[in-house]
Amino acid sequence: MVPGRVARVFNEESRLTGQSYSREETSQIFRTAFLLFAGYVDAATTFAQNCGGGGSAPDQNWGRDKDEDDILWARRCFRKAREMVATPVVRWGRRR
Repeated sequence: MVPGRVARVFNEESRLTGQSYSREETSQIFRTAFLLFAGYVDAATTFAQNCGGGGSAPDQNWGRDKDEDDILWARRCFRKAREMVATPVVRWGRRR
């Protein structure tokens, strides 16, 4: 179960991207982000690769900075998870 404030950060980050993902991809991004947040880098990498992620895995220096608060860490995890999993769908602007 994802702590409420972490889930809110993930949802906010998801909306801020300006990109659209399938429901399945969105779920995969959230799962990968939570695994990263919880410190399970190998599990996150394996999961992202198994769901077709084409992005790069975190490097050896990946991890939480000693002075990093939960919110900043959650944001960084979500952004990395999006890189690891997602293939963005380009949406064309609406006509007026």
